[in-house]
Amino acid sequence: KNPASLDWKLSDYKAITNSSNYKDPPAYIAKKLQRLTIKGQSSPLKAQAGFDSIKGVNFKKGQQWYKDYYVLTRKTLLKDFENLKALKINTLKHYGPSVYDENVLSISSEFGLKTMYSFWINGSINFVTDTLTLLKLEKDILKTVKTHKNRDNIISWNIGNDVLAQLDHYYNKPVLLHQQFAYTKWLDRLLSKIKIEDPSRPVSIDISTELGAQSRASFLVKYLQFDAFGII
Repeated sequence: KNPASLDWKLSDYKAITNSSNYKDPPAYIAKKLQRLTIKGQSSPLKAQAGFDSIKGVNFKKGQQWYKDYYVLTRKTLLKDFENLKALKINTLKHYGPSVYDENVLSISSEFGLKTMYSFWINGSINFVTDTLTLLKLEKDILKTVKTHKNRDNIISWNIGNDVLAQLDHYYNKPVLLHQQFAYTKWLDRLLSKIKIEDPSRPVSIDISTELGAQSRASFLVKYLQFDAFGII
């Protein structure tokens, strides 16, 4: 006999909005996720971005500029990028928006370095109730895409952090499922708007190698439209 188990699947997605745990959740999370039908396995955008030829590095310097003494001045970046070119690095993964965007993007272009521009999504956000936080985050991301989409050295946009995995550290079921569902709905809307603003570039989503990676990857592929995974 099969061992007894609990079925945590949502029989009615509106149960999230009716739950006493949440006050005034966004209306979009009550709508059922639409499963995608994928035709073919190749992506022309991935080929266009040259993902197969990337020799890259996470360029994390200056991320917490307000509490360290590493300033990404032109002099500093010239030295850094010279060293990277000497190592045959051809691509940076840069996190933004940042006060150093202009310096990093402009000077890396001078060195012929490509940039994968990444947006860090904090896994501690309450994706059901923190609507103002999510709205500001979405606006900041879309504004950044609009600002930098004409830079030739940006080859793709990236959604940083494996949020589905991070949520597992903050919530237990069934609230965990509510949070993962709300995050996926929010991300679906964001990806669609990024593609509208800049249809020429691929968008990748980071996924960690911790337990459950295959399940999370299958879930994302099933419900979201994006071009590649970034393994972290």
